[in-house]
Amino acid sequence: MKKAYIKTVEVIIAILFSTLFLLYVIPGQSPKQPEKNLEILTQVEKLPDVRNFVAGNSGCYDSSHSNILTNGISVYLPESYDYKICINNKTNDAPDQKIFIDTVVISGNMSVYNPKTVRLYHWLR
Repeated sequence: MKKAYIKTVEVIIAILFSTLFLLYVIPGQSPKQPEKNLEILTQVEKLPDVRNFVAGNSGCYDSSHSNILTNGISVYLPESYDYKICINNKTNDAPDQKIFIDTVVISGNMSVYNPKTVRLYHWLR
């Protein structure tokens, strides 16, 4: 009868060690990119200079361009990200990786009604 209890304890210890091995030694999948929505454009669109820039321009700009719009985005976007921003356009030359897109429609400024769609494509460098 004593041998049966010892065998039961041995099995429980073996299951415990197996479980610990599976939980701690084999690494789990961790996400490379955060899934958090940064909502950058909703913060940037409130700036009057940005609204005026969008009202008077169109096209795509990447992080190497320096203008009011890209400078405003660089403040809110973490340095580990690269981006391309398009006014009334869609980009075809985005990198082949997971890309986050933030879109906002800016209707113009105080004097001009000229609705434009602004798309921010951002990804990890």
